[in-house]
Amino acid sequence: MRGVTFDTGALIGWEKGKRRVAELFEAVRRESVRLVVPTLVVCEWWRGGRTQEHLLRGLGKAAIIEPLSLSVAQAAGKAIAAVRGAI
Repeated sequence: MRGVTFDTGALIGWEKGKRRVAELFEAVRRESVRLVVPTLVVCEWWRGGRTQEHLLRGLGKAAIIEPLSLSVAQAAGKAIAAVRGAI
C-alpha cells in the first residue's frame, strides 16, 4: 500500500492554511493513500489551541497516528546527529 508521512512542517502548513499542504491532504484522501503521522510529530506541533484541537480531530479520522518505538526514536536521533546544526 502506498503511503505518505506528514512531518511537523506539513502540520504547521496545514494549520496555517497553506494551499500546497491542503492539496496534498486532499489528494491523499481522494486517492485512498495511507496517511501516517508519527506521535513525535504531533508532540513537536501541538500547542493545544482551539484550531489545533479541531485539526487533530480531523487528522485522527484521516490518518494513522503511529506510535514511536525505541528503534525509531534511536534512528531519528542518529539522523539528527548526522545533520550539522539540526538542533
